[in-house]
Amino acid sequence: MLTGIILNLIGVFEQAFRNLTLEIPATVLEDLAVTVHRAMSVEGRHYHTPEHVLSLASAENPIQSLAALFHDIVYYQVDRGFSSEVLEIIWPYIGFNASVEAELSPAEMDRADDCCYQMAMDIFGFTTGQKIYSTPGFNEFLSAVVMTEKLRNLVPTKTLLQVIVYIEATIPFRGKDESGFTPFERLEQRLRKASRDYGVGLSEAEIEETIRGAVIFANKDVENFAEKAPAYFLDNTWKLMPETNLALRSGEIYSIRDYRLALQKTDAHFSLVIPENVFHTYKGVPPADQYWDLVRYTRHNIQTAHIYLGIKLLTIAILEALAECTGGDAPLSLFMGDVHQEGEGARSLGDFLPQPLTHPEIDPGSVVYDLLETGRASHPEFTDLRNSPLSLFIYRSLGQARVAQELEHARAMFDGLLEPEQFLEQLDPELLSAIARACAVMVPTRSEKLTHFVKRG
Repeated sequence: MLTGIILNLIGVFEQAFRNLTLEIPATVLEDLAVTVHRAMSVEGRHYHTPEHVLSLASAENPIQSLAALFHDIVYYQVDRGFSSEVLEIIWPYIGFNASVEAELSPAEMDRADDCCYQMAMDIFGFTTGQKIYSTPGFNEFLSAVVMTEKLRNLVPTKTLLQVIVYIEATIPFRGKDESGFTPFERLEQRLRKASRDYGVGLSEAEIEETIRGAVIFANKDVENFAEKAPAYFLDNTWKLMPETNLALRSGEIYSIRDYRLALQKTDAHFSLVIPENVFHTYKGVPPADQYWDLVRYTRHNIQTAHIYLGIKLLTIAILEALAECTGGDAPLSLFMGDVHQEGEGARSLGDFLPQPLTHPEIDPGSVVYDLLETGRASHPEFTDLRNSPLSLFIYRSLGQARVAQELEHARAMFDGLLEPEQFLEQLDPELLSAIARACAVMVPTRSEKLTHFVKRG
């Protein structure tokens, strides 16, 4: 049994080539595995890692395995650029637009007539000269280009074309177009044309089989959305946060505002996700009842996430306002405590909060209550608590309706429509006193100013 990430990647490549009846030298297998590992193991990756690749590989479907290995090899926004090897591969096909920061576009360069590159362009529906940095599919397209360059001399053109299709299928959250076609109906049309234009000769049965396989792969790539336990869904949500929020990669020194902005970005993202567009179905794959089960779980997870994130946002708003009124933004760990501190001297803000009476609206057996009390499925890779003692305190004290009301005031403060002092003034005095008193213990350098918010008498 293989151990170690690189050895496991080698094993996936080897199995895929074996299923394609191809004999590939061991040195080539090693080079391919190292390429994937190096590109996907950079500091910013917390979810889109080699482990994610391995979870998507298939022992029976070599096209799925090869697509899994390459589909996330480019993640420009998270990696803040490209690895040196990836850049060397894609440079002949792209141009940097100096007039727009960090914008990339397919360019008419020396190798722009390359068959594999043009196949990728056609399958993704891109055209020469199109600016693609802000276009959905930007990372997937360049990942497909890297794949074709690494595999072009190892596998048939037919296989390259099918892997490109699988990678295109992982562009997330797409619905029907203005003509009523689904993403996979459009993909079927482009595959049929590409097969004809490049002399690949896929039969109609092979075209349908390829699209069905691509749907299965795309659905597996987002299967976390349909977790039956919201704790596991939120677990991966928290792994994604440092990928899209640079400040959260800095250990325990990220600030209260940094964390609030990350929560806002995550909440805004979920507000745009349509559950019916997360998973897809094509000609009975998956069957209609299974597809609608996936949609149902997705909707439940997103709704739960909205409530959970709303409580977290109200919590961070109170801390941010207290910080602003007592000296300005500060590291979150200064107010909340060092997450990784252990032993007799370890302490956190939750240690100094009273036990409130639970508001009659609150159900201690609810999913949200359990998430706040027990926590997400595992500890995140960036510094944060699994559970949320301060958020639970606020939730128990106010109830869901009052939390929603106060969250609107918090959003007004975030938008600059309320000053921090105004936001704090309209909060429940007992709640604010308890939190301010606990913060005064945690932050002795601000204790005098924090006690101004403690209710007298």
